[in-house]
Amino acid sequence: MTTARHLEVIDLPRVRDFPAERGRSGATTSGPGYRLVELSTSEDFWEVGGEGGAAG
Repeated sequence: MTTARHLEVIDLPRVRDFPAERGRSGATTSGPGYRLVELSTSEDFWEVGGEGGAAG
């Protein structure tokens, strides 16, 4: 995602009203008084040696 797209994703929810009930739409989770937006997510994590430890 480009910097311009990150800024767009951040700015757009700022101007919207908060919903009355908790909900999720795409990368946005929101509810009364809050909004969370995922800018980047990854599924590229894995367990080292199958034990969940950090690589040394």
